[in-house]
Amino acid sequence: MKPRYSSSRRLCRTDSIRSGFTLLELLVVTTLMVLLAGVTIWTLRSELHRTQWETTLNSIENLDQKCRGEAQRSGRPVIMLIDTAAGRLWQARADDPEQAFSAAREVRLPSGFVIDRLRTASVDQAAGTLAIKIEPDRRAESYALRISGPGERAVWLLTAGWTGYQERWTEPAAEAASGNAGDRNAKRSKMDELFDSLGR
Repeated sequence: MKPRYSSSRRLCRTDSIRSGFTLLELLVVTTLMVLLAGVTIWTLRSELHRTQWETTLNSIENLDQKCRGEAQRSGRPVIMLIDTAAGRLWQARADDPEQAFSAAREVRLPSGFVIDRLRTASVDQAAGTLAIKIEPDRRAESYALRISGPGERAVWLLTAGWTGYQERWTEPAAEAASGNAGDRNAKRSKMDELFDSLGR
């Protein structure tokens, strides 16, 4: 004669086995969580870089416009000074460049950003200080700044001297990082074309 409680004993044993997660299930869930966290961090980092770039370029463009506005308002020339070593651009009086305006007329590049090339019709230098003189009629010499920053990216900010028109040109990542002469020549000819279109 078979005992009647054997099936219930088997049922209890099955319930106790299925009450937890298997190691494989835990590994799958953990892997999915790590992948999701990685994608989220990458997305947030990309968005942060994009925002930093936009803020930095807008600040430089706005400083140029403020300098032109101040020159027109005051009826006296104004100088916009660009110091690559300090990562700083600021507005100063043409008659006394040491006399700076308020902090609202200054841009300091955020950490990770650097101006690594300055260019006008008469100057093409990798580093140093450049003074852009802006006349009371808002005219100045056309200039271009190459700004490197997060994401191994380089952007040229070109400003037309006569009109203040500004244009951005992002170097392709391969060209910005490449060191061979062919890429440098192609990059230079593209920059020459853009710079010429501003009307030196």
